[in-house]
Amino acid sequence: MKTASYREAFAIAARSLNAAKLRSFLTLLGIILATTTLDRRYVDG
Repeated sequence: MKTASYREAFAIAARSLNAAKLRSFLTLLGIILATTTLDRRYVDG
């Protein structure tokens, strides 16, 4: 069984992100919103 190198893994991830741009954008937006919400909740309160 052959393992993938970091370069191969990065290339596969980049192709996957490029193929599903909308899904990637929405996922990133959700992560940013969740992080800022939790950060504000613990910093301000």
